[in-house]
Amino acid sequence: MTVFPGGHVYAAADAKNPGAASGTNWTTPANIADGVNATYASYNNTTQDYLKVTNFKFSISSAATINGITVTRKGHGDGVTAAKRQYAIGLTKDGAALAGTAKTGVDLPQDTDDVVSTGTTTDLWGTTWSTADINSSNFGIIFYDNDTTSDAIYFDSVTITVSYTGPSVNILEVTYDFTSFALNASSVAVSSLTVTNTGDVTETFYIRAATNTAGSPWTVSADSANGFNKLALRGGFHPSQPGDSQFGAEDVINETSQVSQTEAGGGRYTINGDETGVDVPAGAKRALWLRFTMPLETSTTDQQQVKVTVAAQQ
Repeated sequence: MTVFPGGHVYAAADAKNPGAASGTNWTTPANIADGVNATYASYNNTTQDYLKVTNFKFSISSAATINGITVTRKGHGDGVTAAKRQYAIGLTKDGAALAGTAKTGVDLPQDTDDVVSTGTTTDLWGTTWSTADINSSNFGIIFYDNDTTSDAIYFDSVTITVSYTGPSVNILEVTYDFTSFALNASSVAVSSLTVTNTGDVTETFYIRAATNTAGSPWTVSADSANGFNKLALRGGFHPSQPGDSQFGAEDVINETSQVSQTEAGGGRYTINGDETGVDVPAGAKRALWLRFTMPLETSTTDQQQVKVTVAAQQ
């Protein structure tokens, strides 16, 4: 049996609705944030006043990198021609001024709402963004009329989706090749996996495992019991190789990502508390040891691969 470790850098996207909206010369501006269908923030003026939509309540890790921002709005306009139903849209960091570049000439349909997204997972709208910018209650959207005619435009709702890359870990590549392993036997690996926090903040490690052989009949047990075509796997952080009996039921690694714990907090993935995957400082390394219990029986004699994945969260 061969075991491959895998590091993890996660990409994510969070979508949020606003908690506040205001705008001079806008009628019922707060309606864009009320969560009620077909209640509108509307504008029918010639001075291109801002509708400022904020308080999205993001809470993205400070170690994340912002990759792109997408705004999805629902609305319509009254104008007979498309030019009279166009609006401009931009983003704000301080809740008042445009940040970066607004997108102008965006169309609304006549009379009937549609839902349209502006921006992409890699569009930063002409500026740079920190997680503090995104998490601020002042972060938000600015809408304004694209022209100086008095044809009304209406916005029912809006959502911001922020795409980002999260904290990362690195696993020193070590491949265990056990060649031949007796059924229903247990063994602790002779070498550890070196897991390094490559982020710039303190992180806690999550661990999961799955078979990595195409068409394999094997599975990784959800608990500590092995079975027919079922491998049981446990793991723990420790400075040196632990004994077989030092792994407990709390150390089970399965296909569901589970968080490391301190000894006092439950003891998951720590042998005796000397080393844990909890609150690992930036740049620090941890030694992850694996204990395997082979299936009781198997329907295949082919070599099997298991991939262990470690993820990080602030």
